[in-house]
Amino acid sequence: MGTALETLWNVLLAAALLTLLLAPALLGERRERRIDRQLRDAERGRPAARKPLGERTAVHLTTVPPLPAPTGDDTCAAA
Repeated sequence: MGTALETLWNVLLAAALLTLLLAPALLGERRERRIDRQLRDAERGRPAARKPLGERTAVHLTTVPPLPAPTGDDTCAAA
């Protein structure tokens, strides 16, 4: 006879397997709905509500200017 902990592990394992099996189907359905919405909006002449993921604006990080070269005047030297 199993313990409550074994039952918990079995339930978690079943939930994880169910998630792994259903995730691709749910993501595909979501993608299909987005495409259908974009086609419907295009037929009506409305601009797309959101840009597709590949066309979104990327965040550009600025570079930090280099530090100045040491001058030899070391005021922070340990005594």
